[in-house]
Amino acid sequence: MFRLNNLIFLTYQEFGQMLDTSGEKLYKKIMLALGVETDRELAQKLGISEQAVNNAKRHGKIPDRWLMYAVCHSGFALPLLLTLTDLDMGRALTDQSGYAFKLVPIIKSLQDLRDENYVQHITSYLALQKHELQKASAEEDELVALVMVEHVLEPTIKPGDTVIISLTQRQFAQGGIFVVNLDDTQLLCRLNKLPGRFRIAFDNPHIKDFESEAVDIRGRVLWISQAV
Repeated sequence: MFRLNNLIFLTYQEFGQMLDTSGEKLYKKIMLALGVETDRELAQKLGISEQAVNNAKRHGKIPDRWLMYAVCHSGFALPLLLTLTDLDMGRALTDQSGYAFKLVPIIKSLQDLRDENYVQHITSYLALQKHELQKASAEEDELVALVMVEHVLEPTIKPGDTVIISLTQRQFAQGGIFVVNLDDTQLLCRLNKLPGRFRIAFDNPHIKDFESEAVDIRGRVLWISQAV
């Protein structure tokens, strides 16, 4: 199985080249995950011709695009889709509470969020369990992930740590860690409300805090995954 740190930096094409997408077993799993029973239904689901499905089966090689489509539209994380038995797949489809995942895009830099259409900056995806997202009321949130390279919130967030940011939860919370837009620059900081103004704070003692009368909150940090 692939290491997560390796997956983060793979392009889609490189990822596809590493997958073993051969065999009838994987073909059946994709059909099961997508809830289809015939080649015609699978073709309609994938938006391709039935002949293309037949050709892939005849050559014994399933296009990696089919696999990624199954991951994105079934809610299963890739390792589960590749390793679950047919029986476990059936159980997971009946009760997805322990198996359902949401794919969260990984961006290279906070500055990618200056563009509302940041999709072009996505490098890979993380799979987060939906029942964990439910605990944070974030199951339907627009989420992005970022591997930190800066020291602004060290020691709370160190370079190499991964942060999960909700672009939906923009309401202020005292002491929370937010992405704020300041003069078209995206900053990761801790926000505190003072009489008539906000303190934009950085946990790193070498970086000076400052104050502002108003802040443009772009998103809120929900989770921090420490690097090991």
